[in-house]
Amino acid sequence: MQKVHTKLPFLRRFFKNDEGSVAIEAILMFPLLMWAIVGTFVYYEGFRAKATSVKASYTVADMLSRELQCITEDYLDATQRMLNFLSSSHHQSNLRVTVAGFDADSNKYTKLWSEVRGPSGWSPHSGSSINGESDRIPLLPPDDQLIIVETESLYEPLFKVANFGPTKLNNFVVVRPRAGQLYWCDDIL
Repeated sequence: MQKVHTKLPFLRRFFKNDEGSVAIEAILMFPLLMWAIVGTFVYYEGFRAKATSVKASYTVADMLSRELQCITEDYLDATQRMLNFLSSSHHQSNLRVTVAGFDADSNKYTKLWSEVRGPSGWSPHSGSSINGESDRIPLLPPDDQLIIVETESLYEPLFKVANFGPTKLNNFVVVRPRAGQLYWCDDIL
């Protein structure tokens, strides 16, 4: 039995002719290639934004851990502005700074002070909410302090690729004060 394209001469010419095949292959592959390039760019930018956000959070935590003076409202406002600059987000970042101690008698963390900056609607930590985070906080000797810096910034990709839309980048950093203890100015005045 003969193949169909050998019976009809125009089909035989069609199947043997390879002119224009590169152009057709390019037309078929170009959208896939562009999707791959744009997708790679979006994911790279997302990971870059996350790394920048983490570095900004650690910078704020390190800055607070080295502070010798008490912390004021103006100081914390400037810290939040610096966080916005360092995280290079087009949206305002949220910042919550909490100083906690550990009560060995009750085996619980105690909130010494907690302040929030940014548009998030976050509230300062309470004694019970700080103990809700105890699985993320390292053990602490009695009469010592920890500074907990929580940040949140929003990453919005330039292109929507594979349901990768706006993403909140949250960071939770715990450091010990390097220079004694960190106080809120209202508490000591």
